[in-house]
Amino acid sequence: MWYSASVLLRGETTGQGSSGTLWTETVFLVRAETEKDAHDKARKLGVQQETVHRSVTGRRFDWKFDTILSVFPLFEDTITDGTTLFSRHLSDTEVQSLKSTLGDENKP
Repeated sequence: MWYSASVLLRGETTGQGSSGTLWTETVFLVRAETEKDAHDKARKLGVQQETVHRSVTGRRFDWKFDTILSVFPLFEDTITDGTTLFSRHLSDTEVQSLKSTLGDENKP
């Protein structure tokens, strides 16, 4: 069975002038026999996304696996063009957050 698995990674800078935490949500398509197997695969995929980068000024930026947000069965044996991979209900506050871009909080 196919599953849609959403994982959350936390990005942090270290050193003087660090700007705090940045988050990324990634949705993976996984094939698994059970939801537990899909969950295990999602965790492995999330951990594989962990990386360390250096800026041009030498500042370190780490992406670390944080958590699995969701694992949803797709109920489709054949994935084709237009297959829904992820869907959720949102509150007004969540929609406003999704519509904002990084850096908007500094704009008047």
